[in-house]
Amino acid sequence: MTVRHRYLLVFLAFITSCRTAGSRTEPEPVIRGDSSLSPLSPQFSPRASWILQPDERRHRYRSSTVSSVVMDQLSATLRDSTTLMTDFTVSISRDSQGTSYSITVEDLSLTSASKSSPVVVSEFSSPISFTERLEKGQYSLDPPADCSTQVSVALSTIQRSLILIPIQLQRGQSWMDSTSTATCSGSIPVTLTALRHYRVVGETTDGARRGLLLERVDKTSSVGEGTEGQHRIQLRTEGTGNMELLIDPQTGGLLKATGANTTLATVTTSGRSQRFTQTSREQLLKDNN
Repeated sequence: MTVRHRYLLVFLAFITSCRTAGSRTEPEPVIRGDSSLSPLSPQFSPRASWILQPDERRHRYRSSTVSSVVMDQLSATLRDSTTLMTDFTVSISRDSQGTSYSITVEDLSLTSASKSSPVVVSEFSSPISFTERLEKGQYSLDPPADCSTQVSVALSTIQRSLILIPIQLQRGQSWMDSTSTATCSGSIPVTLTALRHYRVVGETTDGARRGLLLERVDKTSSVGEGTEGQHRIQLRTEGTGNMELLIDPQTGGLLKATGANTTLATVTTSGRSQRFTQTSREQLLKDNN
C-alpha cells in the first residue's frame, strides 16, 4: 500500500468514528429569548414557551452518514466516500452529579464507494451494549473505548444524539456547551473537543412528527497519536458544522436530526504531513414503533 493511500484510509476511519462531536454537557444558565425577533413563518405554532418533562424510556434510532474526503497533492487529488448506517437504542437516567446513557448498538454497516461497486468495509455480527456517563463536560464509557473493536466506529453517531436541554425553553432562547471525549480514529486514540451553540426556533410539524425545532452550530478539534502498521502517526483536526434538531415538545427527546459539516485534518508520519478535507451529511430518525 502506498503512503498516500494509507493516509487516506486512516482519515476515512477517523471521519466515521469521531467526525463532529455530538457530545453534550449540562446546559449553562439560560439566556432568555429576544422579544425583538421577527414574526415566525406560517409553518410554526404561535406557542412561545415550553416546560419539558424528561422520561427514562428506551428509544430506538437509525442514523445515516455520508462522508467524502479529498486529499490534495501536487500531482493528484485522491477522493473516496463512505456511508455509515447505525441502528441503536438509548435510555437516559439523571442524578445530581450528571447523566448516564444506557446504549445498545443493534446493527451497523460501513460501506465504501471508492470502487466501481460499493464495498462493505465493516458490519456488526451481534449487538453491543455499554454505558456512557457525562459529568462536568467529560464523557466516560463503561467498558472503556477499545480502538480495536467495531463499536468505536459508531461512538460519535451515538454521542450526537445525546443532547441535554434546559427544562424551560423560550422561542429565540440560546445557550452553548463544551465537552471533551476520549474516542478512536481507527486504531489511534484521540481526544475530541466540541463547542456547540443552540437556538430555539419554534414548534412545527415535519411530516407526521410534531416537534420543537432547534438549530445548532458546532466547532470541533481533535488530537491523537498512535501506530498504524509499522508507522507512528499523529492526527490533528479542526471542524465546523450546522444541524437542525427536532425534539419532542413534551419530553425533550430527540425525534430527528439533519446536518452537514466540514473537517480539515493533518496526518503526520515519519516527519511527513498530508492534509485532507472531508465533508459529511447526516440524518438521524427516531423509530416511532
